Amino acid sequence: MYIEILLVIALPLLGTFFITLLRKVVDAEPLNLLFGNDAALEMIVLSLGGLAGAAHNPRLMANWGAETPTWLSLCFLANFGLATCLFYLRKFEPARNARQAWRDVIIGILGVLILLGVIWNGRA
Repeated sequence: MYIEILLVIALPLLGTFFITLLRKVVDAEPLNLLFGNDAALEMIVLSLGGLAGAAHNPRLMANWGAETPTWLSLCFLANFGLATCLFYLRKFEPARNARQAWRDVIIGILGVLILLGVIWNGRA
C-alpha cells in the first residue's frame, strides 16, 4: 500500500516540481512568485491524471461499489474547482509576496490530498 502511494503520488509530485522548475529556467522571464501558481496547477493536473487512473482500479470499485462513478466525479469536480480558483488568483490576484505564492501551493496540495484520499479508500 505504501509503495503504491509512493509510486502514484510522491514520484510524480517530484517530477512535477522539476518540470515546473525547468520550464521556468528555460523561460525568458526570471523566476518570480507566479512559480507557486504554476507548481499548484501542475499538482492539480497530476491529481486529475491520478483520478483517471484510479477509475480503473478494481479494488476501488470493489470498495465503493456502485457509487464509484459518483465519488470519482465529485473528486474531479473538486479538482476542477481548485484549478478554477488558481486561474482566478493568477488573473485577478497574482502573487505579490511569498505568502500569496504559498497560498497557491497549498491549493495545489489540496488537489493531491483529494487523490491521496481516493487511493487510501481504495486500499481495502
